[in-house]
Amino acid sequence: MQLLFVIGFPRSGTKLLLQLLRTNSQISGPKVEVNLAHQFEKLDFEAFKKALEQSTLWVNMGDVKKKVESFLKEYSVEDEKTWEEFYIQFLESCDLNKGQTYVIDKSPRYITKGEGLLKNFPNAKYIHITRDVRAIANSHANVWKKNVYRVADQWNKSVLSFHRASKGKSQVLVIRYEDLVENPKKCVLKIQNFLELETPFDIDNVSSNESHGSVAATGIVSTAKVSTYKPSVEKRMEEYAFNGLKEFGYSVKFASQQKEMPFISKLRYFLNDQLNVLGFHIKEKGLVKGVDYFIRLKK
Repeated sequence: MQLLFVIGFPRSGTKLLLQLLRTNSQISGPKVEVNLAHQFEKLDFEAFKKALEQSTLWVNMGDVKKKVESFLKEYSVEDEKTWEEFYIQFLESCDLNKGQTYVIDKSPRYITKGEGLLKNFPNAKYIHITRDVRAIANSHANVWKKNVYRVADQWNKSVLSFHRASKGKSQVLVIRYEDLVENPKKCVLKIQNFLELETPFDIDNVSSNESHGSVAATGIVSTAKVSTYKPSVEKRMEEYAFNGLKEFGYSVKFASQQKEMPFISKLRYFLNDQLNVLGFHIKEKGLVKGVDYFIRLKK
């Protein structure tokens, strides 16, 4: 069994890609975000259990929690020699079904952990999905009321961080969300060849049971609403994301160079974004559960 990571900035289509990959019978693994792989370099069973119980994955496990609890209870530290071998077994326990070739791990927060992941999971494969930052910023603003300039700045640093760490490595495939939704058959064939799978993907029945408020991914289609920014706003976004837009072949209409966001602006936008995200989870889950979930996201 081989480990397969789905990497991408939040709202880049990682959820859609995860559900697509899970339509293949040779692939199994959690249906939701994991966000544990980067926390360890070697197997520390007790520390792992503690991190798992404090994670959002533990909250979102649903029907598979009993299977995971059984795995953790029956597991012996002497069973495996490496952190990678243990992690594969753990991910297998997070699915009621068992794939034949790959077990999958998806978390947008891995986007800045490329160097560590590549080092600690040398036998894994990685699919890095990118998306135009203007569409991502619009999605972040609609769902979590985040500042579009801060999203652009974060996107630029994050996607370039993973891209530079993984560039030239044969176990990494980069795909664009736009290519996936505009020409799914061609893009899916590229993924199938990369993973060397005999079984095809079911592109007609891709769906997601996950949702963020009223936003959910269904099918290999773009469900995002087109948003038009004022030229002055789009120029500033492009300046903060200039290098990333150029690296991944996205258009630049107004900016001519990369610019750094002033520290005071970063701090102000950060604090405002945190309050908005906290408010989102409180509204969605209630005060106590919302605060608890928000804290878990920071681990």
